[in-house]
Amino acid sequence: MRREWRVREVVFTCIVLLGSNNYLHAEDCTKQFTIGEYGIPQSDSVAASDLPNGKQYKPVYMEKREVREKPEDCPYVYPSDVFHLQLNKHDKFLFAGCYGDLNNDGKRDYALLLRNIADDTIQLRVFIRTPDGYRGIPIRNPAAFEQEQHIPRCIRKPLDGIVIGVEQETYNVTGDLVQYGWYTYFWEGNGLKEILTSD
Repeated sequence: MRREWRVREVVFTCIVLLGSNNYLHAEDCTKQFTIGEYGIPQSDSVAASDLPNGKQYKPVYMEKREVREKPEDCPYVYPSDVFHLQLNKHDKFLFAGCYGDLNNDGKRDYALLLRNIADDTIQLRVFIRTPDGYRGIPIRNPAAFEQEQHIPRCIRKPLDGIVIGVEQETYNVTGDLVQYGWYTYFWEGNGLKEILTSD
C-alpha cells in the first residue's frame, strides 16, 4: 500500500513540475495588444470626463485577461481572447475604445463604446478634437450588448497612406483609422468614411 501511494505521489509531482515548466516557458501573448490601440485607461482624463457622451450614456468597459501560450502560438491569439466587454465598472478594467489622430491635425481623437442606460444597447462613437472641445460622431446603429461584442481598434496610418478593402479596392488615407467588426473608418473631407475590410 505504501509503495502504491509513493508511486502516485511521484507521478503527481512530475505532472506538477511539467505543468510549471510549460508555464514558465510560455509567453505573455497580450503584449501584442498595446494600450491606445486596444483599450483606454480609466486614468485618461479626457475619456473619463471631457467627451460629450450625453447624460443617458455610460462607458462600456473591457476586462483584459492574461493569455500565456508558446511563443509560436501568440500570433493566433485574437483580441476577443484577451479582452472581454463588461457593462459594470471595475478599477482594473479599461474603457472599451481606442485613440489616435484620425484627421491628421496632431491632436488625439477617441473612439469609445457607450451604453444607453435606458435599454443597455451599445454604440461606438468617434470623438474628433475641435477648437471648442470634441465633436461626437455615432458609428453604426445601437445594438443589444449580447449581439455586439466587437472590440474597437485604432490603427496607425499606413506608411504608404493606402488602405485596401475586401474587394481589393484601394483608398488613400491621411490619418489613423478605426476598425470595428467587419468595417474600418477613416477621415475624409469633414466626416468618416466606412469601408468593408473583412467578411
